[in-house]
Amino acid sequence: MWEAGDLTCVIRYCTLRTFMQTPYIDAIAELPTLTLPDEKPSEAAEEELLPTLVEFTPSDVSDLLAETRDIARSVPGRTVYPEQEKQRLADFFAILREIYAGSFGQDGATKRYCLFPSTSLERLAAFLRLRRNRTLLSRMRKGFKEVRKRQSGVTLYQDAISKFIWGTFLRQFGLGRGGPLAIYLETPDVGGKNTEIKFDIHLKLDKDLGQNIPSESLAALDWVLSAFLLYPEELGLAEPGRD
Repeated sequence: MWEAGDLTCVIRYCTLRTFMQTPYIDAIAELPTLTLPDEKPSEAAEEELLPTLVEFTPSDVSDLLAETRDIARSVPGRTVYPEQEKQRLADFFAILREIYAGSFGQDGATKRYCLFPSTSLERLAAFLRLRRNRTLLSRMRKGFKEVRKRQSGVTLYQDAISKFIWGTFLRQFGLGRGGPLAIYLETPDVGGKNTEIKFDIHLKLDKDLGQNIPSESLAALDWVLSAFLLYPEELGLAEPGRD
């Protein structure tokens, strides 16, 4: 059995699985400390590990409920939505379908002959360069830098991509999480068939909304999101040859 002996510095450790998921120097401070076999953590250290629990009495809970209801009345939910907002999702998908169809439409070069999707990429790049999308492109460039910083850690990489998609790109068009649009990120499997980042996208709209979203809309969104990761230089999100 290996013995630690006298430690003149603080040594932290983690399992191989943990390291593979988050191989980041930033996370070292959160790892447990290696101690001698017969050494027990001090009481102060134990107190630091245990979260402080806040005890609520029945009276406290009742007061919080009353105050929360006051907040809800002061910030009421919306009951009337302009037609433009109701149409927002349909218009957003219409934009993506126009971009997607360039290379993946019925006569698209990629769909028919497996050629490089140059037409769709050119359309997407031109869309991002539109004057009205100047702020969006600037934010996406900053967000993409964070994505690249997290590439060596699976969990952090997933989180960075999710924030890039929802917090930067989709938010610019007024879309948010928790609604009928769900986007799941699939990472490559070691030794498996999936060798690249993929998206599993679902849209479950209530039938009474009367919105007609063509089936190819999800394929268009999937391609656009994937293009941000596969062709960042072509789309102006990153400088060629630089991480």
